[in-house]
Amino acid sequence: MRALAPLCAALVLALATSAAAQSTADTPVVHAGDRLKVQVDGESDLSQQVVVADDGTIGLPLAGQVHVSGATPHDASVAIAGALGRYLRDPRVIVAVVSAGQIHVLVLGDVVTSGEYALRPGARLSEAITAAGGMDPAISGDYPVARVALPDGSVENVSLDKLLRGGDPTRDITLPDRAAVYVPGPAQFEISVLGAVDHPGTLTLNEGDRLSIAIAKAGSTLASQADLNRVMVTRTEADGTTASHPVDLYQALEQGDDRYDPRLRKGDVVYVPVAKQSHGNLTNAVFLLSHLLFLL
Repeated sequence: MRALAPLCAALVLALATSAAAQSTADTPVVHAGDRLKVQVDGESDLSQQVVVADDGTIGLPLAGQVHVSGATPHDASVAIAGALGRYLRDPRVIVAVVSAGQIHVLVLGDVVTSGEYALRPGARLSEAITAAGGMDPAISGDYPVARVALPDGSVENVSLDKLLRGGDPTRDITLPDRAAVYVPGPAQFEISVLGAVDHPGTLTLNEGDRLSIAIAKAGSTLASQADLNRVMVTRTEADGTTASHPVDLYQALEQGDDRYDPRLRKGDVVYVPVAKQSHGNLTNAVFLLSHLLFLL
């Protein structure tokens, strides 16, 4: 029986350690964009709901700006109580997460449904690809290397074969708000882009690329004066018939609606007309296009 005592003690310690680790993993953490309910006992004027700002802080009467992002609700309560302690004696503060914030990630390229997706804070690359419907089922060989553009202008290359097929968790990077993911297709083809772009001519695209990628590659600065509301895509079908379709690409860039951002095919001709008048909302669309260049 004595010989079993050390074994039992070790088992109890292991179970306790495992339970503590599980408890820590399950503890919610405050993120930017979260809506918090802050209750200060006996101080109704100080009790309110606030949204965590992008810099991770909340603003409260008397307490001022308090950094809470990355903290548990309990730790956030302690931080707020500490700030209020300069004016109140032993303040009792309770913080609860009323609703979680979201981050927005753009997923383009050879996925089932490209577009902008709202994800939970702290979401990873695999979750963004899953939100886009996963990889194109037509891919039979190795998965490509994805390019992830971060808001600071840096780009990370991630092997999707090692992540999605190999199960390597180190490849599953955390995505910040306004990150953009590009999954290049295995096959390449050529199209023509003409009109009000910086570099008209023949472009090489990857399978799954959409109109926005083509315009970004051709260049669409403010100097080009492109009318993104009236882009014309001309396609020749297998039977030799040719059809032209107007596309309001601005809707895709502003609203994240891929109905206005069609996938292109080999031999397509894209024509971008010159804007007849200056569009006040063009600047944001041009910014989005230039942001896509980090992915290419």
